[in-house]
Amino acid sequence: MKKIKLILLSVAGLVIAGSAFAQTDAASLDHARGALDLTHNCDEALHAISLVSIDGRSTPEYLLCMARAQDCKTNIEQAIYYYTSSGIV
Repeated sequence: MKKIKLILLSVAGLVIAGSAFAQTDAASLDHARGALDLTHNCDEALHAISLVSIDGRSTPEYLLCMARAQDCKTNIEQAIYYYTSSGIV
């Protein structure tokens, strides 16, 4: 019985941790979008994007935001790579 409780607590912890990453990723991407849209602060956007979890870096939202940030910095080759990876191009 103790093993079952331990397993259930472990699974619950993983679920909570996973949702925390998702919230943090969303907040980081929102911050990056704001930096790009409102103040055109490329460096601030890239810093916010760098806080996205490894798992979050394969999402279309991340890829598009990274493309826009690279475009902002006039890193054209990187921007094209991320635009293409995001499915926009």
